Amino acid sequence: MGKNSLIFLLFFIFIWSCQPKIEETTTTTTNNTVTTTISSNFTTMLNTLGVNTNIGDVKNPSGETLSADYNPLGKKKGCLAPRTELYFAGWRDTSDNKDTGIYDDISGQAPLTAPTKLYSDSDQSWINGIIRDSTIASDFDGDGKDEIVVVYSIQNGVNIDLKLKYIDKSNSDYITTISTLTSVESTPSTPYHFLDTGDLDGDGKDELLVSWDKYFFIFKNVNTSTPVIKESKIFPSGWWNWSACGDFDGDSKKEFVILGNNTAGTGTYNLYDGTLTTPFTGKTDQFMVFNNRNYRQGRVKSGDIDGDNLDEIVIAAWEGTYYRLIILDDFRNNFATILNGDSYYYSAENSPFHGLELLDFDGDGIDEMLFGSTIYDDAKHTYATLYSTSWENFFSRASTDHGDFNGDGKEDLYCTTQDTNEVDTYLYILGKDANGNNATLFHRTSTGGTNAVVCAANIDNDSRIVEYQNHELLFSNPIVLTVLASPPYQSEYGQEGCSASFGQSSGQTVEKSKSIGFSYGLIIGYEFEEPITNSGSSFKATIENSFDWTSGQSITKEVSFSYNSGHGEDKVIFSSIPYDVYYYKVLESPVANEINKNIHISIPRKAGTYSVERNFYNANNGENFDIDSNVLKHTIGNILSYPTSAEKTAILTANTGNEYGPRAVGIGSGSVTIGINTSTGYSESKSVSTSISIENENKVGGFTVGFSAGFSYGNNYSISTEEGTSFSGTVGDIPTANYKSDMLYSYGLFEYPFEYQGQKFMVVNFWVEK
Repeated sequence: MGKNSLIFLLFFIFIWSCQPKIEETTTTTTNNTVTTTISSNFTTMLNTLGVNTNIGDVKNPSGETLSADYNPLGKKKGCLAPRTELYFAGWRDTSDNKDTGIYDDISGQAPLTAPTKLYSDSDQSWINGIIRDSTIASDFDGDGKDEIVVVYSIQNGVNIDLKLKYIDKSNSDYITTISTLTSVESTPSTPYHFLDTGDLDGDGKDELLVSWDKYFFIFKNVNTSTPVIKESKIFPSGWWNWSACGDFDGDSKKEFVILGNNTAGTGTYNLYDGTLTTPFTGKTDQFMVFNNRNYRQGRVKSGDIDGDNLDEIVIAAWEGTYYRLIILDDFRNNFATILNGDSYYYSAENSPFHGLELLDFDGDGIDEMLFGSTIYDDAKHTYATLYSTSWENFFSRASTDHGDFNGDGKEDLYCTTQDTNEVDTYLYILGKDANGNNATLFHRTSTGGTNAVVCAANIDNDSRIVEYQNHELLFSNPIVLTVLASPPYQSEYGQEGCSASFGQSSGQTVEKSKSIGFSYGLIIGYEFEEPITNSGSSFKATIENSFDWTSGQSITKEVSFSYNSGHGEDKVIFSSIPYDVYYYKVLESPVANEINKNIHISIPRKAGTYSVERNFYNANNGENFDIDSNVLKHTIGNILSYPTSAEKTAILTANTGNEYGPRAVGIGSGSVTIGINTSTGYSESKSVSTSISIENENKVGGFTVGFSAGFSYGNNYSISTEEGTSFSGTVGDIPTANYKSDMLYSYGLFEYPFEYQGQKFMVVNFWVEK
């Protein structure tokens, strides 16, 4: 389906740490392709610290290696945050009877602003032929922008010709071509064509799927004067069929579903992995159960309604005067039924159902549903009602589509509907106003039009078109997560068995509820100053909502870890995040100085956590900052070098944390252990916000693409302790043979978040009272 994206990432907390170390990489440009070579010194530094930089190819959520040409845009060229124009046909305006055409979007303008007419379709002889016309927009020629097609039928002797009208914009002109798709010998029993599109073979050009009575066709080369039938299927006589494309399995190519039914009330669906010869196992001729009520003309759409980055299948159909909604999950979940329910709505029995559309109405990256005359929220929000209309005849004479008509980053509902007397035709575009409230963005009424169709298309030059360049795997600089101090002991008196720990381990499995949490997310870089969209939202958000993140179940990654220190050592626990970096060049933009500039999208893989003795870390961390006396002031084995009680209090005043103690050390051959079990936990990050701060982003905008060591500039991560996290410190007893009264001391444990050199991490420390 045509939509901006399948994922929403605004909930990330962005952490921007130290400046990039450009000297550790070499960046070259050959034929406009950016290539970054990681310095061998950088790789050696990571390997010395125990980081495995040979982690293999990028995989999808099912564990399958993605193709070498995969990129999250899904094609070689594409559009970021398209602003869609309006095309409608079948309109009969009382003023000039020639209102069919293309109208500009109203980005940055108030609702009900009359859009500018970009193209007038003066030849309307094809409108309202013997079959009701259908229109759809998609990228049929692979240039990153939409083209518009209208499919209609005309009588040609004893045959019926299926015709295609193709509208493309070349420079300042709109070019229209007419071609014949195919012919059939008998008059179809249904007065409808149903269309969908998708790149089924991964060549960057969308195919056209046409459902027409008992016939189903897949057309290729739609952008030429001679489209060809790639595949076709004929259902039994009396059957109608509808189809929908979607990415059900995350392989970056589209799959499709065909919904079929006959007049006897039998309904089936068939699922195909890109071709009619490759059905999904066990997913053809699947009967739909409808409580023994007859099933009539239904519709099918696909979209990501649960936020898992794969498309689900949504089916709506009439059963007498009832309509039913069925939702099937994606391939990863074996297309299991998520929802199967019905509701009552007044209508003529067995009327065709047209009130189905999937669109990101609220801009959260997850699709909502138009079902009947109501827009319902996504599955994560339990299908709450977002928008209700009162149109009783929205179904049998409606035409719907969706796109961003006002440039606010949210998809709007385009629809026509016709009154029961088939005299008045209504055009509505429904969306959100500047305050986020439901609003009618555009509305017109015409007398005399019949069977009007509407289409949302990004056909002009007002959106950013980018081209994929290349991909590489890069690693961030070490990110310190936790510093674990050695407990205070007197080395000269034979105290042994001293250690510190945090978290708890159960066998080989870390208990996440009792460990340190570490999360990180997507990075977006661009060579130009970050623009602000017409709605005032961030350009970063528009990029996030324009990509299909099939390489991971979630762009936010989380790991949990639990460590113990050995006797007489401070520990540094750190991570280095691997990123799959995808480079794009801006080919077209409404902002001239962005053209030929680069954008990179960096998607994280799962990061490892590593535990290294403090002195070893400082000696082998390259140009990164050391864990020095500004973090831990003590000398191991010298109790008097540890913080005093007063110093501990000052540290906790500046950095809210927890403490326990003091406790006196023991005498003998045992040990004393003290600990903290947090009751509330905490979460820390440098920029604490659940929505993007434009001011903050403008400060970091404009960093150059292609510096691997420079990912420390854009690492976005947060660290937290969960409720029930344990911290402990164990100090060995003073042996009786060495004991003197002046050796006794008490120690306490405290833990706190600490910011140093642009990073924030946990410190587990000790204080001493003598």
